Amino acid sequence: MTILTEILQHEVVPAMGCTEPVSVALACAYASKAIGGKVWRIVVETDPGTFKNGMNVFIPGAKGATGIPVAAALGALCCNPKDGLHLLKNVKDRDLKEAKKLIATKQVILKSNFEKKGLYIKVKIKTNTGEGIATIACGHTNLIELKKNGVNLIKTHLKGGNGIDKYRDKLRCLTIRDLINEADKATKKDLKYIEEGIEMNLKASAEGAKYNLYSAELKKLIETGINKKGLFPDTKIAIAAAADGRMSGMPFPVMSSGGSGNQGLVAILVPYFWGKYFKIAEERVLRSIALSHLLNAYVKAFAGELSPICHCAIAAGVGAAAGCVYQEKHDLKLITYAIDNVANDLGGMFCNGANLGCAVKVASSAHSALSAAFSALDGYHASGPNGIIGFSAEETLQNLAQITVEGMAGTNQVILGIMKRQVKVS
Repeated sequence: MTILTEILQHEVVPAMGCTEPVSVALACAYASKAIGGKVWRIVVETDPGTFKNGMNVFIPGAKGATGIPVAAALGALCCNPKDGLHLLKNVKDRDLKEAKKLIATKQVILKSNFEKKGLYIKVKIKTNTGEGIATIACGHTNLIELKKNGVNLIKTHLKGGNGIDKYRDKLRCLTIRDLINEADKATKKDLKYIEEGIEMNLKASAEGAKYNLYSAELKKLIETGINKKGLFPDTKIAIAAAADGRMSGMPFPVMSSGGSGNQGLVAILVPYFWGKYFKIAEERVLRSIALSHLLNAYVKAFAGELSPICHCAIAAGVGAAAGCVYQEKHDLKLITYAIDNVANDLGGMFCNGANLGCAVKVASSAHSALSAAFSALDGYHASGPNGIIGFSAEETLQNLAQITVEGMAGTNQVILGIMKRQVKVS
């Protein structure tokens, strides 16, 4: 199996709603199904990034309710882990009523564990028949522990569970040239799956436009003459619309990238709209999106699944910009230019959790990716060594990861402290 195929299998999957709270719901569904019986108590422990990304976002099927507690309760009550990150697609009114009752009676306990690095979700479900435990780690659907009254129900207890760490170790050893070669070798099956992602995200964009949020504000700028219709505003509006819908709990899936729906919007739709605007051959566009997915995963292999920086802007923006250049010129130097240009532009953008403001950030990412691609094709380069920009694109991305992992280690704590004061969660 190629690196591209493994990434498509593990990190490019349909997801309904923000993937962090939906992952919590999935873990709860696993634990609840394992133990059976009537749910009366739910304890959720997460890494700081999952906590941060889940607390202010609307949950699919929750009719306007936000946050991890309602996602956890709905996951436990719906009890359908086989649906993966789609599991909240058919929430019943009785489930929502019972979920709100559990929350109101303080039977949904949420803890953030600052010792955990990367994505980590452990849930304990108490029912009249005992206790079910499930742990998801390293990937949004990567179940590494499942217990029923203390008895193990699955064999794997490895950190990487289903081999995620193994292919990420390989990914970290690759160069940008290797990733371009991977995109060149994408199979017809890979390209067909990528095409399905485009169609899914375009449908989500059309549905998200109905929410009349940030995408509507961008349209207004066109109507008032402040902005003109064209590649930049059209791309930003489409991506912002889908993000508006996702963060509002829209009951439509998107194709994710790097395990994130919003990253999927940028990584897929920016190269798609570039190709549409410049009338690039379809297969070339699909291969460019393969490169975009590869680079998004590559950045996160160094910087982490969840981090203080906004991966929707930076990791996905890097991939999207490289994909646009790839469509025009199969030139490593120019693709490197595009990567460095995005890193130079958005490298300091931090993540303050999933919320309605994410539409603004993904629109900024789209704009930066397009600008970086145009500038690269024109020969402009944020040349290094200069600040975080290194001698090579690989070095630039590793520098960015070092800042994220080491330099911004306390950022999540500060943001979470603010969020805890806001929601009064200890």
